[in-house]
Parts: sequence; structure tokens; C-alpha cells
Amino acid sequence: MPNSNKEFLKKLKSEAKLISSLKKEKFIPDRLSNIANFVATHAWQILLFLALVSSFVWELFFYQGSNG
Repeated sequence: MPNSNKEFLKKLKSEAKLISSLKKEKFIPDRLSNIANFVATHAWQILLFLALVSSFVWELFFYQGSNG
């Protein structure tokens, strides 16, 4: 086997080991995984909802309008 192939296989094995170790570590706890999956699946809908809620809060509490 040429030297470049051996180097490539060595690099590939190290990357596979790194990915395997990253899969074992959890980014979020199990009890929050359902919420995280929902947010990841429906990101645009959640952003739209938050934008609407924040605009209503702004109108109700912070915007004084022409009434002073």
C-alpha cells in the first residue's frame, strides 16, 4: 500500500474514533431531549411564534403611540 493510503486510513481511523466519542457524550439531558427534538424540527414555527408574542408584548407595554 502506498504511503498516502496509509496516512489516509490513519486519519480516517482517528476521525472515526473522535466521532464515536462525541456520540457517547450527550449535549442535553435525556429529560430535555423531547423538547430539543421539537425545537429542532419546528424551528421556523417557534421563531414565528416568539416574534408574534414579542411584538404583542412590545405593543402592550412599551409602545405609547400617539396617545402619549
